[in-house]
Amino acid sequence: MIKVGGYGREHYGDPFGAGGPLYVVRALAVGGRTVRVVFDEAPVFRSAGGGNDAMNPQLYVFSIDAGIATAPIATGVLPDMVTGPARGVGNGTAAGVADERGVDVAVDRALVQGITYRVTAQSIQSTFGGDLGAPYSAAFPGVVPLLVVPPRVTGRPSTNVDLGNALFGGSWRADDSGDIATQDAESGYKKRVLRRLTTLVNAFSFLGGYGLGVRLKEVANLRQIAALKGEAEAQIRLEPETASVSVQASISALGVLTVFVRAQTRQGAFVEAGLTLDPSGTVTPS
Repeated sequence: MIKVGGYGREHYGDPFGAGGPLYVVRALAVGGRTVRVVFDEAPVFRSAGGGNDAMNPQLYVFSIDAGIATAPIATGVLPDMVTGPARGVGNGTAAGVADERGVDVAVDRALVQGITYRVTAQSIQSTFGGDLGAPYSAAFPGVVPLLVVPPRVTGRPSTNVDLGNALFGGSWRADDSGDIATQDAESGYKKRVLRRLTTLVNAFSFLGGYGLGVRLKEVANLRQIAALKGEAEAQIRLEPETASVSVQASISALGVLTVFVRAQTRQGAFVEAGLTLDPSGTVTPS
């Protein structure tokens, strides 16, 4: 049986109706990675290596009609042609629907909901003789729900808001409503920087490496001051908010140690924090 192509079957609406008897009726996703391409009659279906054979996955080209996605690539064709009342084949009462045949094409990625895909058949011939005519392609929607996975948070969030407890002593502060006060991101970051500078290294068993290796509550010599500067910068960089940091440290003739920090957060805020330590061991934020 040979069907003669009618008016408009060819691309650009060839007025002579020179389209082939075989054409694409519709396409639909019958699985997360399987597309059924329905032809108006049976195509050649014998070998995956055939240059005009519907079993050859290279003869199906996919593109995106609507939405933002990467076009899938055909990886294979299922070995059974779909006939009869199966979904997507012969669904209707018009003349010729009983002749429709479906080919299930496997693709390399999920067909996502909200994306409209298009499959275009190329060079496939009819079993009864004749070439592929227009329409060569059909659009279809994806069926796989798009899963939105929240980003994994490692460490402290970059916009952390702390409770308003004191730098030393840990006492809580109350706001005008009587509830526990909070600190904004910049104030909380400054507090965490000073706490790192005034905590002895490994003072907290559950925070390995936290704190400085130099004992701030003892009079320091020049060698210790140089080590303190480098260790302080390394500690402050461990705060997730830190983008860059520089530390200045000096000791006066009277033994008063001064540490000054200038840092920039990942949100672009500049934060300055400092402290002094006198020979008695008293630490004063500045």
